[in-house]
Amino acid sequence: MPCLTRHRAEIFKPARSPEATPHDALPDPLRRPPEQGLMRRRMALLPVLLLLGAATPPEAELRVDPPSPYRTTRMEPTPPQTARIAVARPGAPMPDCQVAFVPAPPADQKVGQPALNALARSPAWQKLERARIATAYDVQQESIVEQDGVAGLRLAGTLRPRPSLEGGSRAAFTILETPRGRTTTVCAAPAEEFARRQAEFDAVARGVTPPR
Repeated sequence: MPCLTRHRAEIFKPARSPEATPHDALPDPLRRPPEQGLMRRRMALLPVLLLLGAATPPEAELRVDPPSPYRTTRMEPTPPQTARIAVARPGAPMPDCQVAFVPAPPADQKVGQPALNALARSPAWQKLERARIATAYDVQQESIVEQDGVAGLRLAGTLRPRPSLEGGSRAAFTILETPRGRTTTVCAAPAEEFARRQAEFDAVARGVTPPR
């Protein structure tokens, strides 16, 4: 497997709202993980965000085709994100899901999808991702997903209480790595609704097309 260059530090960072919501807890579990072996370069420092030549900007290629009745709305990304999309039911007071994209450094874009798929399937990489989520969530589910030739990781957990945020809500995380960068989908719901809505959240995640 090729040696991978430095990766994105903060993958999913929603904008703050006046009132704390389950999404406000998402940045902490997605901050920089410990550096280990081959994962170090994709998981360490902020990338230099460059658009190469006349190539289509990757933020224009991020697409979400959610199940009915969910609708999508483009949101202002928070660096190092270059794209963020909210997914919500009509009339919902806040997004049910958010999808964020962070580009890879130029050198990482030379790494092929098979190598990234092998990385996603490696126990060491999965352990790092699980540890990041576990800083704020009790992780209860974990599985490998395959979407149009891209291997990824899906995790689900329960939010721990924090001084500014009541715990107990649940969230599902889907992480996809492509040569262009990392796409993260997060869907959250109150604990009593999560099991009923998990199939919908899985469908939202399956409807995500990451930049390739």
